[in-house]
Amino acid sequence: MKFYLPIFILMILFHFNLFSQVKNTLQPVAGFEQAQSDSIAKFITDFPNNTQFSIAFVKNGTVHYLGALRQQDTLQNIQNHHSIFEIGSITKVFTSALLAQLVQEGMVQLDDPIQKHLPFKLHQAEKNGRVITLQTLANHTAGLPRLPENIMPLLTAFPNDPYKNYTEKELEQYLQNQLTLKTPPGTQHDYSNLGAGLLGYMLSKKTDKSYATLLQEKIFTPLQMKYSSVNEPVDSNKLVKGLNIMGEATPRWHLAALAGAGAMLSTVEDLSKFVQANFKPNPAFDLQRKKTQTINEKMDVALGWHLIKSKDGATWHWHNGGTGGYTSSLVMDVEQQTAVIILSNISAFHKKMGNVDQLAFALMRSL
Repeated sequence: MKFYLPIFILMILFHFNLFSQVKNTLQPVAGFEQAQSDSIAKFITDFPNNTQFSIAFVKNGTVHYLGALRQQDTLQNIQNHHSIFEIGSITKVFTSALLAQLVQEGMVQLDDPIQKHLPFKLHQAEKNGRVITLQTLANHTAGLPRLPENIMPLLTAFPNDPYKNYTEKELEQYLQNQLTLKTPPGTQHDYSNLGAGLLGYMLSKKTDKSYATLLQEKIFTPLQMKYSSVNEPVDSNKLVKGLNIMGEATPRWHLAALAGAGAMLSTVEDLSKFVQANFKPNPAFDLQRKKTQTINEKMDVALGWHLIKSKDGATWHWHNGGTGGYTSSLVMDVEQQTAVIILSNISAFHKKMGNVDQLAFALMRSL
């Protein structure tokens, strides 16, 4: 007679890696110290087989790469700085970078009411005499909910690709018939995918170009970010498969009307080019990085960036991202010209996904 463990027990054992000991063969490469390599190994052991970390250090004007793969319960080196991952909400940094560029070009102003740039009337454009502006969309102070109410049925119906069927038609219907502000714009920080998605939508309408075209023309091509794209990878052969919490391949996410909130795919090499561009004088990027609001004693917010006050008094510009099959983190110190970029195929729903940010911060402190 065979004995079978209940399936939920098997899942728990698998999830916490109790079936086997992880062997660490990960070695430091040029630009990485042994202690940094050990930190990477420490954080990746909590995840399933086939998990990849793609990591870039930017220091002293040089970029160093380290790739780590957990395969057959062994951590090993892999060259993956050209590999493509979904970057999730780090996309919001690029959406705000587009806004800053259009401001520099004189097409829009940060304090423009968004109603000014829409061909239809918003259901609610102001609260207590304060109106939604382009800046409040970029710094999450518009008073908007995290997601539009009419997207909720789609999240339930299509959990593996929840944003794909939320088109401009649904977004425009929501804005005209349901939009209700939670707080007066410009008064409180409340993170909103809707706000960033709406900003991308509005910049597209203002320029009469798709969001993907705007990124390509204004950021990807000038910075030679040749493997960065929106919704579909530039080269499917370089795409790392996203994993669910059990380590199984999971479908990618496609963001339609809310592309500005999280539709980008990229590589650590491409993102390092964006970081290095921020280390040089650039009116748009300089504007984007400026503090616009205080969240608390440890964090401020700029346009698309969160500003972390480190223990040694430095200011770190940071954003992370997560989708069904990927988790990412990007943090940079403009004054010291250092940065850490981590892309992974760890699900945003994995209980240890916070390890990615923790590792990014730990590596920043080591630079």
